[in-house]
Parts: sequence; C-alpha cells; structure tokens
Amino acid sequence: LVRLGQPERAHEAARWFLSHRRPEAWHAFSEVVGRDVLRPRFLGDIPHGWVGSDFLRAVADLFAYDDRTAAGERLVLGAGVPLAWLGEGVPVGVAGLRTHEGPLTYTLRREGDTVVVEIAAGLRVPPGGIVVHAPWAAPSPAGVGARPARATLDGQPARLDGRSVVVRALPARLVFSY
Repeated sequence: LVRLGQPERAHEAARWFLSHRRPEAWHAFSEVVGRDVLRPRFLGDIPHGWVGSDFLRAVADLFAYDDRTAAGERLVLGAGVPLAWLGEGVPVGVAGLRTHEGPLTYTLRREGDTVVVEIAAGLRVPPGGIVVHAPWAAPSPAGVGARPARATLDGQPARLDGRSVVVRALPARLVFSY
C-alpha cells in the first residue's frame, strides 16, 4: 500500500493484522486471519515465520524501498512515515538498512514547523535519484498541515513535488517546512 501511494491504508492494515494475531498471547502470525475470534477455524500450523517476515519487509518499506520501474531506478525514502511519529527533536530513521545501492542511514527529526531529513553518505545514488518524502499527516479540518509548503536541500531551495524532493548527491540535508 505504501508503494501504491496509500500510507494511511498501510498503517490501518498493519494495525488490523497486529490486532488479529491468534492466539493473542502468542504474538504470532498465523496463515489464516479472521474477524470473528469466537468462531472456530483452522489457523494453519502456527507460528508462521514467513508471514512475520513479510510483515517486517512491509514495515521496512515505510522507511525505504527500491523502485525499479519503466520510469527508471530510484530509491524512495520515508513514503510511509507519519508526521505523528516525530516528536519535537526526537529522530526517527534507519541505520545500515540494506538496499540495492548499499547500506542506507538516514534520520527524520521535527523542529517546530519543519522536518529535517539527514541522509548519510555510503550508498550509490541510483540513476533516478533518491526520492525523499516528507512525513505525511492527515489534513486538519482547515486543510492545513498535510503537505509541506516548501523545501530546501543543503541550504538551497529544492523543487517540491507534492510532498517529495529528489536528492542526487550524498550526504544530504533536506528541510521540509510545513
């Protein structure tokens, strides 16, 4: 769902699947998931490591994924990170995440009405660049806060496409202003 541009639905699905693990006390992923916990049914031969690993891979996509399409090769960062995860000055990110381009380390940090993204050197920038998404937020009743108004990349104005900026050189410091 994150790769389809639907981060809200991805988080909703994750919450649903986490709340429907059975037996609940096992904290395990089963092959079959149902809505009615009182209805007897076959759950498969749990726990299923492959289901858990698929879930972990989907969680990693919230932070970064390789996008190899007819449009070219690029690395997408932060497409599934909600603004609500970022407390004032508390960083969220990954360290040494394996990608096709090498190990990825980056952080997102909220500072007032801005989000600072710092991407470390150490990986190859793919031909299509690194597409960095600003953390998403549900729009307020007034429609404010869902997307950044502007961005800077290494201190210079950056082209903001919706809620993303393309980075072509590392290390990089990107600032999204809401």
